[in-house]
Amino acid sequence: MIDYIVVSFALIQGLIFFMEFFFPLKSFELWKRWVFSKFFPSHGIVLIFIGIVLSIYKGYMSRIIFYIGLIIALTGPLLLIYPEKIRSAFSDAEITFSSGGLKGVIRFDAVIRLLLCVILIISFIRSFYN
Repeated sequence: MIDYIVVSFALIQGLIFFMEFFFPLKSFELWKRWVFSKFFPSHGIVLIFIGIVLSIYKGYMSRIIFYIGLIIALTGPLLLIYPEKIRSAFSDAEITFSSGGLKGVIRFDAVIRLLLCVILIISFIRSFYN
């Protein structure tokens, strides 16, 4: 069961990668709308859940995935406790960065998501088919 949650998370990260890499400014606007939504703190609960799932995953490259899960799980409480600081960071980023700078930051995030997606899919394939 955990394997399927991990591969589903990987596929979602892959979809977000494509959106962020090819449409960085639109994806920034979408993230900004989500961050300023009243439901944004629920994102922290999802991060905690996914982080715990990744942390207990046993399979190929589980040590790397454990540390990734730990980082994700520890990010969740920050969103729950300090949603205003995250909102402020988005507002400041929009003011501070030029359009090209914002594209660079969003594309960097997209590449990190792609790496995560590749690691999780390779782990799933090697664990499931061996």
